Amino acid sequence: MEQCPIPVSLWCCSACVTKKGILVTGGHSVRKPVSQCWLLYTSTYQWSPLPDLNTARTRHASVCVGGQPYVIAGEGCDGKELSSVECLDRLSGKWDSLPDLPKRLIHPMAVSHEQYSVLGGADTRSNPSQSVFVYGMNSRSWQTLADMPQVCNYGSAVVWKDRIYIVGGFDQSCMCYNPVLAQWSTLSQCRHQHADGPALVFKDRILVCGGRSSKVKRDNGTAGGTSVIEEYDPEADTWNESQIELPQKLWTHFVFNIGTGILAKPVT
Repeated sequence: MEQCPIPVSLWCCSACVTKKGILVTGGHSVRKPVSQCWLLYTSTYQWSPLPDLNTARTRHASVCVGGQPYVIAGEGCDGKELSSVECLDRLSGKWDSLPDLPKRLIHPMAVSHEQYSVLGGADTRSNPSQSVFVYGMNSRSWQTLADMPQVCNYGSAVVWKDRIYIVGGFDQSCMCYNPVLAQWSTLSQCRHQHADGPALVFKDRILVCGGRSSKVKRDNGTAGGTSVIEEYDPEADTWNESQIELPQKLWTHFVFNIGTGILAKPVT
């Protein structure tokens, strides 16, 4: 595995896979949201800066649809939740503003599902959101879908066989949205807490990797990290703890299935 640390120290940034590599956007450094963006070229394992976001943000979401990256919501420099959305124009190389989300959100989840969907998060630090929105590429507008059946604090979202799965978080969630029936299903809970623990699809399983757990305490009494990886079988609706763990206890990190087994960890 290649070692390719990001050139800057960032917390609560967001990352998504593009055609050229892994794009890391925003986050905060020295407790202030930043607008900088970095691309890790997976052909060379070299980092390169990209144009800054229009709005500095942290605790946001990002997703790539049709080769075009989008960044969504988060927290701005004034400490308030954002509803703004930006996309990177492939021709100009600059970030363009899109219609705002219907709701201001921090820690939202986003997945690419034909268009793209934004799920959950929180509309204030103490008020988790169960809202679901989908962005229409042709109409350039937001549509509200059925709310998630349960709250999922600091969870992760993936797409498996055209269905959206919400997994992990402090709530040990597992929910599935069927877009054909426009219905949610509540499934078997994972065995461990995985707050700020990313998920990915690998060999027809959904893997939730690390994260924070309130059962693991740090010296200051807050939730500590875990290296546990859990595997979910969507066909059987069962969870199993993987025999393989992360190389260390991690949270607010990223994992991607890009064919080389790379683990991107833009947290120091």
